[in-house]
Amino acid sequence: MKKVQLPDSRMQESWVFLQPSRPVLVTTVGTDGETHVAPFSWVTPVSANPPRVGLSLLNRPKRQQTLENIERHGEFVVNVPSLDLAEKIVQCSYRVEHGEKKFALACFTVVKSKLVAPEGVAECRAHLECKVCESLILGDHTLVVADVVSLSYAPDCYSHNLLLNLHVATPCLHLESYKTDGGQVHAFLAPLGVRLVEVPYRGDMHTAKDESREKGL
Repeated sequence: MKKVQLPDSRMQESWVFLQPSRPVLVTTVGTDGETHVAPFSWVTPVSANPPRVGLSLLNRPKRQQTLENIERHGEFVVNVPSLDLAEKIVQCSYRVEHGEKKFALACFTVVKSKLVAPEGVAECRAHLECKVCESLILGDHTLVVADVVSLSYAPDCYSHNLLLNLHVATPCLHLESYKTDGGQVHAFLAPLGVRLVEVPYRGDMHTAKDESREKGL
């Protein structure tokens, strides 16, 4: 496969090569005490034991409100949506007039959290309640590392071993977006099914420890 080099002048676009992303809805407590919701894609598990996630939020040229809310209260909820919420995810990325609330404009339903103050989005299939343990300023983003202190999910969306049930929920995978005169167009992947890949061990490797799950495969 032939390759070309990305010009140094476009190196700030290198994150695009990690698409598609998996957007989530992050809820926090605003300055008025009400629930603030916004979509983010730069979120990933960073530890299984203890359970921790990393959330990368813009700190310049303007600090994102979600980052300010998290720094103020030290808590947030990662709400995991399915593809049916794609339109509302995009709507929650838009600016709103002063006094308007994205949560209400999206017609979301509140779900109470167990161990943190921010409420969750009931329409999402899973909710990770998080408490910040560390923040790192890494260029134009701040990486917020947080402990997952509680997790709730819709059991019909998952199998007994917590695999996503594709007959019930379609994963939300974001590929790209562009602006138009009247709004934005976002491309989300619509999976057609599952491809099973069985890879046999070589020789006596069948006795080796299977670390695929630890490596995220």
